[in-house]
Amino acid sequence: MLFSDIYKLSRKHPESTEIWIYEKHKEDNTIEFEKLIAKYKNYNQLQEKIIQKSIKDDFLNDYRFVYDYDVNGNEISVHSYNWVENDWINNTKTIKNYNSEGFLEETTMFLWDGNEWINQLKTNYEYEENGLISLVKVFSWEMNEWKLKYQTYYNFISGSEVEKVTIKPNQNDFVYSEKEITKFDNNGNEIEKSFFEWKDEEWNEKSMEEKIYYPNGLIKEWIIRLFMDDMWVNDEKEEYFYDDFGRLIEWKSSKLEFDEWIYQTRCKYNYNEDGEIIEFFTEDYRNDVWILTFKGIRQNLITN
Repeated sequence: MLFSDIYKLSRKHPESTEIWIYEKHKEDNTIEFEKLIAKYKNYNQLQEKIIQKSIKDDFLNDYRFVYDYDVNGNEISVHSYNWVENDWINNTKTIKNYNSEGFLEETTMFLWDGNEWINQLKTNYEYEENGLISLVKVFSWEMNEWKLKYQTYYNFISGSEVEKVTIKPNQNDFVYSEKEITKFDNNGNEIEKSFFEWKDEEWNEKSMEEKIYYPNGLIKEWIIRLFMDDMWVNDEKEEYFYDDFGRLIEWKSSKLEFDEWIYQTRCKYNYNEDGEIIEFFTEDYRNDVWILTFKGIRQNLITN
């Protein structure tokens, strides 16, 4: 589960600037510090994000992202900059176009070469009449033209099952590459995702994910299995824990080794009295001890 998704649930102010201090705890017992300055509108509409690195007991600009939106609240551009010689210098930008019905139609990424914007990647989206996505095409810019890298077809088998088939160009034809089948429960929660690869002229099972939910609909476990020697074998899993308010307070990841689940990583979240996340930290399990590896602390909140 992404921290950004979790944090969206706890943001309480329509317009705010948040300042976070991140600590990366390294194996040589040193700590690298980083500062995040993020400006929001409409609660979760990120306007600007600045990352600063700690150098000689001070924080200096490192890189920056600026976000723009249309009147419907759709993100239409993301512009990134690097801090060079006391100035923000272009790095990348992404432009998003939407159709008349508000569905994402095209995403194009550009790279700044010092003089002009150079095409990098482009993704086109097509939809059925009912608004369900039907086709995604991904292109890269090569030899001054867009080259198709792969395309993915969506097949909504039923209201609870979706198939994605990806094909790639091969000389003057297309060949199968990979396939996903996702299943949902009656509440729309994803409960199973199976992955296949095309080999020896047939689809071969590769891996699968299973998600288990609490009765209130919150995710409880996320299990990853591999298909080996004609059987499914557990590989990894994540477990999620919540407080009485339904707020995520901890997740743990484990890996199966010799028929025993061994802890790998865990992350814990702390909230203030208003229900906002103000601290989180990640730990790795080593030699039967939890070792701190990363920590985030909200240093300040400025509201308008």
